[in-house]
Amino acid sequence: AVTGCERVYLAVLVSCREFRYFVLDRDEAEIASLMKLEKEFWQHVTDNTPPEAGCTQSDADTILQLGGMEPNVTPLDMTPDIALLREYEQKAKEAKAANDELSALKNQICAALGDHETGIAEGYRVRWTFVNTSGRFNAKQFKAANPSIDLAPYYSAPTTSRRFDFSHAE
Repeated sequence: AVTGCERVYLAVLVSCREFRYFVLDRDEAEIASLMKLEKEFWQHVTDNTPPEAGCTQSDADTILQLGGMEPNVTPLDMTPDIALLREYEQKAKEAKAANDELSALKNQICAALGDHETGIAEGYRVRWTFVNTSGRFNAKQFKAANPSIDLAPYYSAPTTSRRFDFSHAE
């Protein structure tokens, strides 16, 4: 859009080892889409309003960083967001029902497999296999057997997170 070129050649070096190049032809629909997104982005910048949060882990990480680590303990009046709270409650109920149904279907499939590890039907392939897990250190058992030895200072790292809880008192 900026250069007005009908075609550009883009060359990149990946990890200082692999050379790649691409031929990009001008695409007016793509340019229009990018310009629209850029305009929306810049409006957020000039208005000092963050974009709507999405569903990615990156969104959650950013919100956590913006929220800071010192919580404001005064309850926030979320009346302006009541529709959002109601929608969340409804979706949570739907998700639980869907997860329950999914668990029931999985259990029925496992029961149908019985002692078979693999099942096939019309392009579907189901596997229900035993997985050998590596032995994990059982801290509680170790502490009970060795009460005078405290390994926590050597192998514990403090972590900070924020737990999300949702309830509806009727």
